[in-house]
Amino acid sequence: MKTPSSSLGIGARLVLIGAASILVLCAAMAATFFALGSINRSVQLLYDYPLQVKPAAIDAAYRTERMVQNLQSAVLDHTDQVVYRSIDAAQKEYEGIVAALDVVRERIYGEEGKELERKARSRLLAWTAERNAVVSAVLRRDRDGARRVMGGEGSARLKELRESLDEVVEYASARAADFKTGPSWRPPSSSRSQRSSPLCISVPGPSWA
Repeated sequence: MKTPSSSLGIGARLVLIGAASILVLCAAMAATFFALGSINRSVQLLYDYPLQVKPAAIDAAYRTERMVQNLQSAVLDHTDQVVYRSIDAAQKEYEGIVAALDVVRERIYGEEGKELERKARSRLLAWTAERNAVVSAVLRRDRDGARRVMGGEGSARLKELRESLDEVVEYASARAADFKTGPSWRPPSSSRSQRSSPLCISVPGPSWA
């Protein structure tokens, strides 16, 4: 008695073997393309990350200046509506600074860059106490007290924050340029003054001094 397989001719068997081989080959090709796609996405992320840090660092620095401007408006203006609007705007800018530094922390390369981000974040948190003291004084209508905070330790801590953000911007700019053109960057010097860097982007005008 013949089995179903023995009843198939040689030609039919060859067709079945060929079809099975094609299916296996297609499956292997599909898996390869999927793996290549994943690798390509990972490589693209590695390429994009250094180029995304610089805009985030610049955004943090600009938001710092806008936050200071809004706090100064709250201190100088005597209209309740403007005061509350300025305080609210300053808080939103603060949240934007934190979000920008989160991007920097996640995507910056190199231990030095990570340390610069940590220092900037630490100084932002240190200055927050002065910011809150200014807001509290304004809400108590103690504008003289708010000015004293702005011109005292708050001014010194704000200067430190600006310096740290400038360092992050310079580092991120150098790394982005290095990533595109080759190893031509140099670590920022810790001894330079606050405004000696050509990459300093702090907006002129607002000052707590």
